[in-house]
Amino acid sequence: RAGPAVPDKGDDMGMLDLAAITLEDEKDLRENFPGDSVFRMKAKWLDHQLRMLHSGHETAIKLVVDRNDLFFDSFRTLSKCTGEQLRGPLQVAFKNEDGRDDGGLTRHWFMLISREIVNPGYGMFALLPNGAAFHIHPASKHQSHYLEYFRFIGRVWGKAIYDGFHVDSHLAPCIYN
Repeated sequence: RAGPAVPDKGDDMGMLDLAAITLEDEKDLRENFPGDSVFRMKAKWLDHQLRMLHSGHETAIKLVVDRNDLFFDSFRTLSKCTGEQLRGPLQVAFKNEDGRDDGGLTRHWFMLISREIVNPGYGMFALLPNGAAFHIHPASKHQSHYLEYFRFIGRVWGKAIYDGFHVDSHLAPCIYN
C-alpha cells in the first residue's frame, strides 16, 4: 500500500498530504496510538514522516540577520534556497553579536521571525476582532511582492515544522486548511 505521497525533490520542500491518510491508515494509527485523538495521531504520523525525510544533509543554510531588519534579511536568504537546500540544517547568526549556533540561536530566530511575520506594520496579517489569532489581511494583496512574502512565510513555517521548532504565531484555523 502506497500511503500519502511525499515528493522527493522539487523547488519547494515537498508536501505530505495529510488528506491522503485513508481510513485504513487511520485504523493503523488508532492501533499504534491507542487513546490519542485523531489530531494527535496525525501529528505523530507527520512527525514520523518528517523524521524519515531527514537524511543528514551536510550543507547548512547560513542565515546572518540584523535584528533591526530581521524580516527582510531572512527573506533575502531563504527565498534564494531550493527545496533541497531547505532540508539542510539552519545556522543562524545575528549581525554584530557573538554566538555559536548549537540550536539555541536558530530556536530564538524562529521565535523572533514568527512574531515579525504577523507584525501589523507589514500589512500581511491582521488580528481577529477577538484578539485570539491572526488572519490574512484583506489588503495584503496591495503590497508589492506579497506573493513572494507569503511564499517566504510558508517556507519559514514549513522549515520550523520540518526541523521541529515552535512557531510563535497564532493563526486563524482556516489558514491551516
